[in-house]
Amino acid sequence: MNSPCITTCGMAKALPFVLLCFPARGEESPTPTLQNRSVSTIGLKGDLSVAAGGASDLDLLLYQRLRWKVLPTLPGDTRLWIDGRLTLDTNGEVLLERSRVTRLGTTTQSGKLEMSVGRSNVKYGGPRLVDGLQGLWSPNATFAAGAWGGLAPDLFTTLPRARYGGGVIASFNSFGFRGSMTTETLIAEGALDRAGALFQLRFETLPTISFTSRLDVQLGPDSERKIADAAVMGSLVPSAGVKLSADYHAYSSYRYLETQDLDPGIQRFSKRVVDLGLVTGIPQDSPDETLYHQAGTSARWSTELENGVRPSAALLLRGRTTDDPLKRYVMVSPSAGAHDLFHGRFGATVDANFRLNEAFFAGDAGTTFSVQSTGESDWMVDTSVRLLFSPAYEDFPGLYSDVFVDFSALDSLVFSAGVYAAFENDEIVDELSFGGFLLASFRARTPRPLQKEALP
Repeated sequence: MNSPCITTCGMAKALPFVLLCFPARGEESPTPTLQNRSVSTIGLKGDLSVAAGGASDLDLLLYQRLRWKVLPTLPGDTRLWIDGRLTLDTNGEVLLERSRVTRLGTTTQSGKLEMSVGRSNVKYGGPRLVDGLQGLWSPNATFAAGAWGGLAPDLFTTLPRARYGGGVIASFNSFGFRGSMTTETLIAEGALDRAGALFQLRFETLPTISFTSRLDVQLGPDSERKIADAAVMGSLVPSAGVKLSADYHAYSSYRYLETQDLDPGIQRFSKRVVDLGLVTGIPQDSPDETLYHQAGTSARWSTELENGVRPSAALLLRGRTTDDPLKRYVMVSPSAGAHDLFHGRFGATVDANFRLNEAFFAGDAGTTFSVQSTGESDWMVDTSVRLLFSPAYEDFPGLYSDVFVDFSALDSLVFSAGVYAAFENDEIVDELSFGGFLLASFRARTPRPLQKEALP
């Protein structure tokens, strides 16, 4: 399920070409060298359920990400940004199944002032979007202040909404501390829709200590002060090859959650197609009147032997509590593996996930293998086989297996494909299902660095 060595954005060979792996929601990235870049992707995803009478589904994905310098003759540095995808249902009644556009506009950097026009991510605003204007003034490397205003689209569908508003932006960066505050006040149909603020603080003394906290508070016309999301995350590296980490989340919205947070039993294929944008993830703009508490801790160890082999082991503990007993759980996830075997070509991991709540015990266990190139060509194949445990299964456990292939050619074309098969011996019906996806991406970029700027 959640192999520590095989993740979508962790494939050093291939997937960085498919995805511009921007920072996670609610975090700011280190300042990289900004280049012109374009990634155009077309993909197919299909599913087949034998138990449902051969019911099938086939979706087509069109995805474009662009970051390109325009108007070079004008003062300042102006860039066009596009980040949007369309999903077409080829066998549905409505062809356009979903559109999601998170960026469409320009950003101009002129001296100490940065201006954004169009749709963009609100600076230091986590997942917030705005159709309008943003301005940020940075007198030095320590302080920055600005404001944003316009229409606030729906975070899940990204469709425009008649919610007018704005807020202020402030940030601080000095002596290992990075802090920011972004406020919002939104008006819909002549009344307050919501008002809130996001506070973020990060401290790190790399590579030993890292601490991150986040508080997203919002007010609504029909509710008292509400915690949309509060989080504290920390990590400690007491010695080489050992990392300890812990985190705590309290949330009543899904803004900062990943799919596996809501569904801890999710398998690799389902997580991969969400990460690649082939299917919808969590409805992030949906509020939940329930306050959930989620906490976890982990210990990871790895080292490199004289022959280059990297053995590793990890133990993860995670739990969630709320008023609904069916949504509570405690999960234990041990794993062990060895990587860079046979001169860096092969890796293997054995892991398990055991979930327990007041009503049932469930989980999965299995192994993951990966093979990758070490020469001039860039390719990677990884596969997993797992046993699934659930009180709903009769007689014997369920089975799950997948294979993923990533290949890049000519330094500009990337192909990714994946298939899975699952059999679940459910007490109602024996479910046999298959699925697969195919992605092709074309990348274009300028060969020379242009300037330094933080990605949104």
